Amino acid sequence: MNNTMVRQALSYAVNRATITKLLNNRFLPASGMLPPGMPGYNTHLVGETYNMAKAQQLLAKAGYPDGKGFPSITLNIDGGDNDGRTKATALQEFWKQVLGINVGLNPLDHSAYINALTNRNFDLAFVQWGADYPDPQDFLSLLLQSTAPYNNGSYDSPQFDALTKAADILPHDSATRYQKYQQAEQTVMNDAGVLVLDWGKANVLINPKVQGLALTALGGGSLIIPPNWADVTIQ
Repeated sequence: MNNTMVRQALSYAVNRATITKLLNNRFLPASGMLPPGMPGYNTHLVGETYNMAKAQQLLAKAGYPDGKGFPSITLNIDGGDNDGRTKATALQEFWKQVLGINVGLNPLDHSAYINALTNRNFDLAFVQWGADYPDPQDFLSLLLQSTAPYNNGSYDSPQFDALTKAADILPHDSATRYQKYQQAEQTVMNDAGVLVLDWGKANVLINPKVQGLALTALGGGSLIIPPNWADVTIQ
C-alpha cells in the first residue's frame, strides 16, 4: 500500500455507481473527500473514477501485470456496519475481475474492528465519517494530516500538510482558505491516499410556505438549519 500506483490501480478498478446501486441508491458515488453542500466543495475536482484500462496499466507499471506476483492482502469488515459486507464483496469482485488480484475478506466484530483500525493493524479497511461542523477542515485536516489521530491509513504528504495547515488558520470568509483546501483535496486524490467510495444521501421535505431555512452537508438534526431565526417566516 506504500506504492502510489498500486493504490491508484485499486481505485480506478472500482465502479462506484455499481456499488451505490447495490445499496439501493441510498448513497451517491463519491469522487472526492468533500461532499456536495459542504463549504469548499469543488465541482471541478479530478477525483477517483472507474477506468478499467488505466487500472490495469497502473498495476502493470507497479510490477504486477494481470495481478501476477501481487501479495496476499485482506480487507477488514466492521460487523457493526450493515452495508460493510455488500461493499466488501463488490470491491473484492472488482479487484479480481479488473486487476486479477485476490483480496481476502476479514469480518470482525465492531470492537475488534475499531481496535485494528486504531492500532493501524490492517491492509485495507473502511472508515465512515460524518461532519461535526460544516467546514473542509473537519474532513481534510482532521483525517489526513500526517500527525492527525484519525489518520488511520498513515497518509503522509508534506504538500497536503502545508496546504491544510495554512488554510486552517485563515479567516473563514477568506477565498484563499478554500482554494488551499481544494488544492489539498486534489493532492490526496492524486495520491489515492484514500479510496473514496460514497457520500451519504438524504431526502428532505420542506413546506414551500416555510422560508429562511438552509440545507447543509451535515447529517442528523443538523441537516436543516436556520442561518438566522429572524429570517424564518411562514407564509
